Amino acid sequence: NNCINSKPQEKDWFGEMLQGYFLNGQDDWVITRENQLFHAPNHGYRYEFYCDLSEYAGGNYYQQAIEIDAKVYVCPANAQDILVLRDHQIVERIELKHELERPGAFCGTWKLGKDLYLIPNQYPDIVRLDTECNRVEYLTGYNDRFVKMIEGVWKIGGSCIWNNRIWLSSPNSNEVLAIQGGSLQIEEYTIPSEDVRGTMGMVPDGENIWLLPFEGEDIVRWRPDTGETQVYRGLPED
Repeated sequence: NNCINSKPQEKDWFGEMLQGYFLNGQDDWVITRENQLFHAPNHGYRYEFYCDLSEYAGGNYYQQAIEIDAKVYVCPANAQDILVLRDHQIVERIELKHELERPGAFCGTWKLGKDLYLIPNQYPDIVRLDTECNRVEYLTGYNDRFVKMIEGVWKIGGSCIWNNRIWLSSPNSNEVLAIQGGSLQIEEYTIPSEDVRGTMGMVPDGENIWLLPFEGEDIVRWRPDTGETQVYRGLPED
């Protein structure tokens, strides 16, 4: 961990055990870096061991667990499959097309209705899983809109759910991709603001989506249905 610059304190290991929470996640489920699943049955952030997800301790294979209809779907980070759990054990493994021999396949998962959308990092496709029949579909040819190599570093734009769509933004421009839930129809947008030069976070709020920049401190409020934008800058110190 390159952020360690002092001697470890008694409970520092807690921060290394957990990968953190997701805006789109269900906080009752967390996955450790060692591929173990923990559950907070009373919604109080007091976690109990649920099960092992892999016989291997390393690798960050999985990153999110999402509960749908009494099943828990464990979605990958470095792995290329989805695990289905019930009653503390893996009952099914949904294999994806094997495309990579290196880590970094996916950066997150969104739940829209009973469908799961896996957002790729280095995996070549956006993946949709219909959890009612476990049908897997692939959207190919769109990764270059929101995953880009910039100055020698791979960067991934922000994403969110708004108006029954999955929204994906560019990390270095004002371009946005929207995937219609159900039909998988693709819509492409250009945000009409020169203040948007790459977005690392998208936060929906009623009629608006708030865009958080990769560089600088300008926050942009965007209303996709009208194209209206407003820029917030000059944040107070601290």
